[in-house]
Amino acid sequence: MKRFLLSYKIVLFLIFLFLAQYLILKGEFEIYRFSDNKYLYENGKQFSKGLVYIGLILSALFPLIVWFQRKKDFKKNIVWVIIGFFPALYYILLFILSYSI
Repeated sequence: MKRFLLSYKIVLFLIFLFLAQYLILKGEFEIYRFSDNKYLYENGKQFSKGLVYIGLILSALFPLIVWFQRKKDFKKNIVWVIIGFFPALYYILLFILSYSI
């Protein structure tokens, strides 16, 4: 079970799940914005943003995760590494571009 949870393909799936959930849950919490359950909106939005940050951290660490698990055949898994690192690379590029202008 431990090997299954630490599989780099499962981690890759979790990265994209954590990033995509913000798009889905953001709209779902909007119905509580002006109701008596406003705390659901505030806490849900913070929880959703937290999962996005966890996804970005996992994306930045994904090449290391694959390297520690597959040192011998790391070059065979370079496509998985690029796919997993792409969200972190995207946010790093946006961050650099936003402060360079």
